[in-house]
Amino acid sequence: MGSTMMKTLSEYLVEAMQRGNSRNFRVAGDRLIGWSADRYYTSQDVSNVGFFRFESYSYPHHSYILYLIETHDGLKGTLMHAYGIYIDSMISNFVNEIESDELKPRPLTH
Repeated sequence: MGSTMMKTLSEYLVEAMQRGNSRNFRVAGDRLIGWSADRYYTSQDVSNVGFFRFESYSYPHHSYILYLIETHDGLKGTLMHAYGIYIDSMISNFVNEIESDELKPRPLTH
């Protein structure tokens, strides 16, 4: 039997970059900050298109979720979120809003 090695956070970041997620987003208040400080996005302006979960068994406090985010104007990037004892409530609230917004019916566009 072969052993499966868990990927490192760096490997997840490289994989995200290979998928075209070249921006590093951050959350400030109730908005996502994009490429520059003057580009803000609400939860309705973005989609969570996937995520990678990283858990360190050696260091339980090193647990992260790396979200793959796409904005309504085409920017693709990542949003890193610690969980466990270092959880950031601003990021948690923002991600929860994205997920609830994505479940709401949207008008069809042609």
